[in-house]
Amino acid sequence: MRIRPKLRWLSAKMGYFSSPNFIIVGGQRCGTTGLSRTLRQHSLIEGGANQRKECHYFDRYDRYPTNNHSLYRSMFPLPFQLKQGTLTFDATPKYLYHPEVAGRIYNYDKSIKILIIIRNPAERFLSAWTMKRHMTEETIIKHKLAREEREFGVVVRNSMDEFSPERLYLPGLNDYLTRGIYLPQIKRYLDKFDSNQVRIIEFEELKTEFDKTIGQILHFLELTSENIKSVKAHVSKVNNRTEYEDELNQLKAFYKPFNYQLYEFLGTNYGWED
Repeated sequence: MRIRPKLRWLSAKMGYFSSPNFIIVGGQRCGTTGLSRTLRQHSLIEGGANQRKECHYFDRYDRYPTNNHSLYRSMFPLPFQLKQGTLTFDATPKYLYHPEVAGRIYNYDKSIKILIIIRNPAERFLSAWTMKRHMTEETIIKHKLAREEREFGVVVRNSMDEFSPERLYLPGLNDYLTRGIYLPQIKRYLDKFDSNQVRIIEFEELKTEFDKTIGQILHFLELTSENIKSVKAHVSKVNNRTEYEDELNQLKAFYKPFNYQLYEFLGTNYGWED
C-alpha cells in the first residue's frame, strides 16, 4: 500500500513510525544494490518506503537536523504495513565514506546494526570510473550528474598526483582513489559501535560463497535462513578490464600498504594484490 510522503512525515512527527534496524553503509560500487535486492527476498526484511534504497539522510546537511528525525522516519513503511518481526533498512553507499556519518547514525540509534561491503580497491576504482564514464543521458538528467570525460589513465595519474594522506575525504568527483582506503572508514564505525554490531562483507566472497555469506548475514541480523537467490545489480555492459591492466597494476601497487594495514587490523587477508 502506497502512503503519500506527507502523510508518512506527519505520522512520524506524531510518533507513529518505523525505523531502520540495520544500515548498509557502503562502499560505493561494492555491491550494496545487489545485496539490498537480495535481502529483500527474505520474508522479514523490507527496504524503505516504496522500495527506496538510498535515503541519503545522514550525509546531507539539508536533511540532517540536530533533534528532529521525522523526515528520516518518514522514509520507511508505517508500522501497520509491516509483518510482526520485520526488519527495515537503509542502504546508502556514501555513509561509509562521509567522515561524520558514523557519529550521526550512532547519535540516532546506538543499537542499530551496520553492514559494510568492501571490494578490491583497484577494481572498485575502475568500476566507479566506468559508471561515470558511461552514464546514460537519462541518468545524467535525472540525477543532475556530469559524465566523466577524462580517460582512465588520466584519472589514475591525476588521482595519485593529487593524493594527500592528510585528506582522505574528498567530496565531489575526485574521490576515486580515497574511497578505496577502507581502514579509516571502517574505524569510524568501530570507534562508535560495538564490534558485534558491525559486519564486514567482502565483495568476492558474496559472489563465490553466496550461501555461506548470506547465512552469516542473516545470523548477524538474528533472522532464520530462507531460500534466497543472488540478485545482481548495476552489471556494467562495458567489459574494459583487460584494456587497463597496466593502470590496475599501478593502483594495486598504490593500495598495497593500505590493504595490508586493513588485513592486519581485521585479521583477514583478502588477497587483493594477486
